[in-house]
Amino acid sequence: MARPKKLALIGLDSASIDFIERFAREGRLPNIARLMERGLRTETISVMPVGTAENWRTIVTGAYAGTHGVTAMSMGRRGDPLEKRRSAFFSDNCRAECLWEVAEKVGKKPLLLKYTGSWPPTITQGIQVDGFGDPEWNVHEISPRLCFASYPLASDHPHVTSPQWISRAYEVEIGPATGWSNLPESDLPPLETTLKFIPRTYGAKGQTEYSGKEKTFYVAIIGDTQNGYKQAIFSEDKDAANPKGLVLQPGCWSDWTKSDFELPEGKRTGVFRVKLIELAPDGTRIKIYMSQIFPTTGWTRPSSLAEELLEKIGPYQELSGILGPWLSYWVDEDTILEEVEYQARWLAAAAKYLLQNKQWDLFFTQWHGIDHMDHGFLGGIDPLSNTYDPEREELCWNIITKTYEWADVLVGAVLDSLDDDTLVVLTSDHGHLPVRANLRMGLSLGIKESYHRDDVNEQLAKHGLLTFKDGPYGFPVVDWSKTKACVTRANYVEINLKGREPHGIVEPEEYETVRNQVIKALDSMQDPETGDYIMTWTMKKEEARFLGIYGDDVGDVVFFAKAEYSRPHQEKLRVRMLSGNHHFYLPDVRFNLGMMHAVTIFAGPGIKRGVKRDQPINMVDIAPTVANLLGLPTPANSEGKVLTDILAEP
Repeated sequence: MARPKKLALIGLDSASIDFIERFAREGRLPNIARLMERGLRTETISVMPVGTAENWRTIVTGAYAGTHGVTAMSMGRRGDPLEKRRSAFFSDNCRAECLWEVAEKVGKKPLLLKYTGSWPPTITQGIQVDGFGDPEWNVHEISPRLCFASYPLASDHPHVTSPQWISRAYEVEIGPATGWSNLPESDLPPLETTLKFIPRTYGAKGQTEYSGKEKTFYVAIIGDTQNGYKQAIFSEDKDAANPKGLVLQPGCWSDWTKSDFELPEGKRTGVFRVKLIELAPDGTRIKIYMSQIFPTTGWTRPSSLAEELLEKIGPYQELSGILGPWLSYWVDEDTILEEVEYQARWLAAAAKYLLQNKQWDLFFTQWHGIDHMDHGFLGGIDPLSNTYDPEREELCWNIITKTYEWADVLVGAVLDSLDDDTLVVLTSDHGHLPVRANLRMGLSLGIKESYHRDDVNEQLAKHGLLTFKDGPYGFPVVDWSKTKACVTRANYVEINLKGREPHGIVEPEEYETVRNQVIKALDSMQDPETGDYIMTWTMKKEEARFLGIYGDDVGDVVFFAKAEYSRPHQEKLRVRMLSGNHHFYLPDVRFNLGMMHAVTIFAGPGIKRGVKRDQPINMVDIAPTVANLLGLPTPANSEGKVLTDILAEP
């Protein structure tokens, strides 16, 4: 049998085989369609919990979550307060050997283009671009997306990691322009507003620190008597002729620009662009949206590659936190789609450039666009979802379709850069379900959404296991001096155990009693309208080992909800709804227009052609199969099997 000499693994977060097959039949995915024609496709069962951090690690290690150690989207450390969490996307959270580490041991050169959970780099000889991958924030960013308006905005959507004491939405004032030079002629008296914010920085453990120096930009507003105020000049120094300044037109993105920012580690140069969302002709209202500010260096290996890509491809932007501005009504769907498309096309161009101009043996990339848009809009296409609105169905279908089409652009760029000796693996980490009910399973602390009615934490409170108290800025917080159990992340209830937790109140001899009380409370959760019970499984953590969930960072009680129940109708918040989810469910369920199975396509030398496998594979099977086909050692901690049935007859 012919063996491949190289590997190209393309990750499309949340991609579903149902949508891939549908859009391919419609002619919308020509590149993925040709990949399916020359290969084998299959549904794939994710490891549990069914999250991004867990499964992208499994894909390259062949290990279950308990084995590789990434058991949630955020991690706790024994001895830290329960509410203190670190992103699970740092590479040092993974205890299992990855395919690129195996490859380097035998002299192969890996090339990683934004593969989730791979930063800081663990490779020693290869090439790497970014690779942090947390969908809510990026460890490199100087600032997340910002919005400035002359009227109050929703401070931020709680889906996006952001301390409530520092908002990303700023109210600004408009007044007469003063001290400007080189302004274009304006029939109307020039106006101005000032934009100030603190750069977002992170500590060594990923904890947010706002210790950067405040940054100021100025915006002059000009116009004429016939059309009113119709243009703005964005400047750092009130000089409209400064080449770093930007001309802003309503509804349009500016050019990219650079600026220096003072951070705790010193001065860093960041690149960004600005969109003038709104400008009233009478000059009384303005809204300005600023893209993520990303540094020009520090996110590649070798370090010089960042500036090379900036020159050859253009500014790099991550999609982390992309939904927050839309959920908070800062921007419309078009603006978010423009950012999603930009990154897809940037990755496509970067993949083509790197694959064709650098030495490599194994290539890994991952794109998160489909997952973001599924979270935001999947329920909008499904009449069975409580987020469905027939007047928005066409819009939501257009968004989902376009996102898959942009994924196909990335796939095409990779395929066009490969030779016939390359094994191609296209895979996703999980599927996605449209939101079905106005109930929440409870995720995090310190945000309004967590304390909506009928979530798990509220259920624990009803049973006397959790107590809230008034917190700063109107947000309820957990009173740890009176709380025995709480959900702080993922599918886990943590027991506030004395001697283990800094604020523990549960005596060791009470531990089992409290866990039993938690399970009873969760098992009694019911839909107030139908009376149906909400949970599928609730179990003690040691009982979850057979699911691959184990280790010190697993919560004391593990729960999985029925797929009918998801994020809530946020009737008390000035924000839009999320309309898709995947975190709380078993990996083998489907609904009308959603399924939890991931997808994998194998194509290349020795692989069956034009075939769909009858039964799903397991996510843990990908890494050992790839290693076997390439003649590499199997990753040391792999627990999957080699899929011999995908091979063509010799």
